[in-house]
Amino acid sequence: MGRVLAPPELQEAQGQFVYRIAITNEERAAAVSVMRAVFVEELGYLEMESDEFDVSATFCVAYSADRAIACLRMIKDGPAGLPLDRRIDLSSVRDNGHHLAEISRLACLKEHRDQRVVMAGLGVLNSMARTAGVTRLVIEAFPHMAPFYERFGFAAHGQPFFDHTSVRDGESDAEPNAVLMTIDLDALQRS
Repeated sequence: MGRVLAPPELQEAQGQFVYRIAITNEERAAAVSVMRAVFVEELGYLEMESDEFDVSATFCVAYSADRAIACLRMIKDGPAGLPLDRRIDLSSVRDNGHHLAEISRLACLKEHRDQRVVMAGLGVLNSMARTAGVTRLVIEAFPHMAPFYERFGFAAHGQPFFDHTSVRDGESDAEPNAVLMTIDLDALQRS
């Protein structure tokens, strides 16, 4: 299995789960399985498509009793940009030389869904991002989920927008279904 990311005291405080980096194909398949169960089967989104960023992405997977229960994906900005670059202009987020990483595909199985599991995963990726020299994280959130990310320190950036990749069966493109949120890791560290 992948390297354990959460220190023992966090594992104990958070309950009976641990985050690991998905290294093997089996671990990456576990992440995809969680995403499919949440986004397609539970929430009714049309499909969770793989993209060219999956190959270089870091997937963190939470396990409870050796069962994958949650996952997140982080992509560090590079020559190909970020997945969000294909949907919105991120130039204002890159201002002042910020080094970006995008967090996406955050999913937690319903029976394990509580903020402790998700918050621990965000904390793991926050630490990994800092170590990799990232100064700002970006995430695309469903508008109703913005308050959750605000509790972690993210702030909305710009106006809500329509994302054609996040459409449920029967939805139209008349209403915005996404909001860009950012967190400045340097400012967070100083506070």
